[in-house]
Amino acid sequence: LAQVRAASAMESADEDEGWANVSREEWLRKLDCADLFESDIHNVVLNYLAVQGFQDAAEAFAAEAQLQPEVPLDSVGRRAAIRQSVLAGDVQGAISILQALDGSILLSFPEVHFRLRQQQLCKIIADVCCVDCRRRQIVSRGKWNEPSSLPDR
Repeated sequence: LAQVRAASAMESADEDEGWANVSREEWLRKLDCADLFESDIHNVVLNYLAVQGFQDAAEAFAAEAQLQPEVPLDSVGRRAAIRQSVLAGDVQGAISILQALDGSILLSFPEVHFRLRQQQLCKIIADVCCVDCRRRQIVSRGKWNEPSSLPDR
């Protein structure tokens, strides 16, 4: 295992080093030789708007640029709500949104369900550690005689 990690670290270091040695001028020269089409740039912009959760802007841009999005844009808002729930630590809220969209989606993608539950467990553990840490701080300050000063689990 250690050998695999070392080999992987060396490969990624080699890849990073290759990009670090490209000068600005060389990068711009290579960029001038690349064929960029307006449709490619439009697709990148539409993808960015969709991934970031800007549903209205993505719909307006797709109509203006006459693009057919790869994913239905009406799902952008739901995806953003799921992402916001996960980032806010409300994993159960994200699971609820997913189940409301499609009751079998988490059964179809067990690795997603596992990762969500794993994140939920990590949050619970962190919360318990915070409470325990707070209890230790209170006890170390000598306020342990007052039961109301100790947080509940």
